[in-house]
Amino acid sequence: NLMAIMKLKKLIDQVSYSLMIHDLSDPYPFRKQSKELLELRPYEKDNVLAIFKKKFATLQPLSVYDKTENSLIGLLRSMKYDERNIVKDLLIYREESSDFISVSFNSENPQLSAFVVNTLCKQFIDYYTQSVKQNESNAVNFLSNLLDTKRKALSEKTSELQQYKIQNGVLNLDEQSKAIFSQIMTYNDRKLQAEKDVISN
Repeated sequence: NLMAIMKLKKLIDQVSYSLMIHDLSDPYPFRKQSKELLELRPYEKDNVLAIFKKKFATLQPLSVYDKTENSLIGLLRSMKYDERNIVKDLLIYREESSDFISVSFNSENPQLSAFVVNTLCKQFIDYYTQSVKQNESNAVNFLSNLLDTKRKALSEKTSELQQYKIQNGVLNLDEQSKAIFSQIMTYNDRKLQAEKDVISN
């Protein structure tokens, strides 16, 4: 599952954006600029760089239905920084029977290979960590909502039972209230434990 997540298009796209951002802003690019890139005017390159930075920051894909973004996909392909070319030279595998995952990338430039591997691993860790936090937060919210629902239902049933006992002369409210209080405390303990688990994680 972890290796499958590392191969997600949205994570490979992050690597593609990073490579283009590097080559457009760094004085020592990993590859020579393609014909398509050389044809761009300086202000157009600035605009391209701004879009790639925005897409990287928001973890969003480029749209083929948008004329400008579709042209950026063409630029990625011209530099061989697109998903297909990256995946072709990317190797992700499990180290024998261990719990370690190895990542390697073959290219003509050792700095480029290291950059791709490091960027992919960092993006994967950030994405996976955020996903785990979100899932835990959702679990706590679910338990909290469930507790509120159960408490409300319990309160309604208790009220109905009290009315029934009053109307029929069956009164043992002290014992009944102790049982209800015990149930409420049990649900509160579960909620507090779930919140502690999230904080510790």
